[in-house]
Amino acid sequence: MLKVFVIEDAEATRLNVERLIGQEEGLQLCGSAAVLTTARALLSAQPPDVVVVALRDGRADLVQAVKEVVPSARIVATGVDESDDVIDQAIGFGAVKYLPKPYGAEELLAALR
Repeated sequence: MLKVFVIEDAEATRLNVERLIGQEEGLQLCGSAAVLTTARALLSAQPPDVVVVALRDGRADLVQAVKEVVPSARIVATGVDESDDVIDQAIGFGAVKYLPKPYGAEELLAALR
């Protein structure tokens, strides 16, 4: 069972992602938060296998901040910014994938696995 944590400030998106993970065989939602400051303690208490993190305002350094808390986790970054700079920075900070918003359920599930 792959444990997934979601950090997403848009509540509707966060709830949709949580629901998708909860319905998918082989995936387990181990927590979620709107912002990284709230997520830190939760991530430390139950380290996930994968973290989905929404990058606000092109802040690719959020990937690095998550990696500092859970270095073993794979990070899937999402965001509205599709510039090469932000994508390259997110990957450079340790994201395994960058999904531009809006993304589809199948895209997210493929990135999680």
